[in-house]
Amino acid sequence: MKPLMLTTGLLALAIMLSVDCASAQDCATPLRIHSNEQGIAGDTCVAGNPLPTYGGTGSPQNDIVYSYINFDGFADISIAATGGYAGTTAALFTLPACTPSTDPIAFGAPGTPMRLRNLSNNQPYYVIVTADPGGPNSGCGQYTISVSGFLPVELRSFSID
Repeated sequence: MKPLMLTTGLLALAIMLSVDCASAQDCATPLRIHSNEQGIAGDTCVAGNPLPTYGGTGSPQNDIVYSYINFDGFADISIAATGGYAGTTAALFTLPACTPSTDPIAFGAPGTPMRLRNLSNNQPYYVIVTADPGGPNSGCGQYTISVSGFLPVELRSFSID
């Protein structure tokens, strides 16, 4: 009986984690990104296409959405992507709003880190991992992104006991 309960528990945990990962890949529930974070890995082949365009640029490939909020009026960061994509390369876009009509404020590709400076205070920003918009519609694959530099820290709670 105990092995059956253990198997059932592990299966339920796996289902909860897979649902969480699938739901945290769009504008409604973006993944968080932090300062000096290295080796953030993912696979756009398991994502959807919540942003079919970035301003006037068409992007029919799958997207994974990350976010952060700039709390002190500036950030000086560099975000780089590496990864092997079928028929294309990984691309990064930074948007000040997560909507298809928003123009990117920065772009990065493998070997060309995306550099962000002097961002607006208390403004959410979205880092989109996708394939090169000029590549095939089916372009997707595994990626790793790394953040170098400073992203402000967010205080979520404080108490004195």
